[in-house]
Amino acid sequence: MRLRIAQLSLACAAGIAATTFTAAPANALPSDCSAAAASRTASIAVCHGGTGSYRAVAWCDAPDGTYVVAWGSWKTVSSNSYSTAYCPYRSEYGGQTILDRYHYERR
Repeated sequence: MRLRIAQLSLACAAGIAATTFTAAPANALPSDCSAAAASRTASIAVCHGGTGSYRAVAWCDAPDGTYVVAWGSWKTVSSNSYSTAYCPYRSEYGGQTILDRYHYERR
């Protein structure tokens, strides 16, 4: 009888430990991502692995000497499509802004 109680106690303790110390699933982000200049006024980004969403980011120089940041629309990895960020044309910036740098954001 004592042996059976000891075995049950050990089994319960192992079950509690396994439940308590099981790692939580990680929030996966997109992976295998790249960004590029699509033109003088636009950048593109795409991710081929992981899960979640991504978008293109463009840093644009304006004729008046200011800096403008533009973002593309969020895309899911499963869509296998490009996100495009366009440098804006605005009269308050002195006309067309020109792509200076590009990258991507993930979530």
